[in-house]
Amino acid sequence: MCRLCDKALESVAHILSGCSALVQNKYLSRHDSALKVLFYKMLHDLRLIDEIPPWYWPVKPKPVYEADDVQAYWDVPMFAEHQEMRSNRVDVRIVNHKSKQVITLEMSCPWINNREKKSEEKTLKYGSLRWELKQQFPGYEVQQHSIIIDALGGVVTGDGHYDVRARREQE
Repeated sequence: MCRLCDKALESVAHILSGCSALVQNKYLSRHDSALKVLFYKMLHDLRLIDEIPPWYWPVKPKPVYEADDVQAYWDVPMFAEHQEMRSNRVDVRIVNHKSKQVITLEMSCPWINNREKKSEEKTLKYGSLRWELKQQFPGYEVQQHSIIIDALGGVVTGDGHYDVRARREQE
């Protein structure tokens, strides 16, 4: 049995992505640390920040960044005006009034054999949120991007192939 949660067989897969004792601290920290690198880059590209902080900074992004034509939200719940939503808190939401786009980012760090399942879960989970965004921002293109980086750092590339080198090539 796992020495941390005492609920499952202790294994590498369990410790890296399935232990209930690590969900609210270690897994969340890993998730936020990985996603904030991309979020800060997007904020910089949108001219919402002047400098991109180093990836290792322990600083968490602010909940809201705003300019005249764009807003970016980090882990901020969205409130529905047209329907009930059970899942109303995506990791990142960017509303760009200039390009008439709403982009949501949702990230997950599952075990290696759970990548496809996690991607499908994210798409289904936030269907009502995407619909609500289309109602709140008529005429805007609404996109959801699910970023799935498995617990060993591998990603699925645009052509559907699994690649652990993507991480190493950028270092």
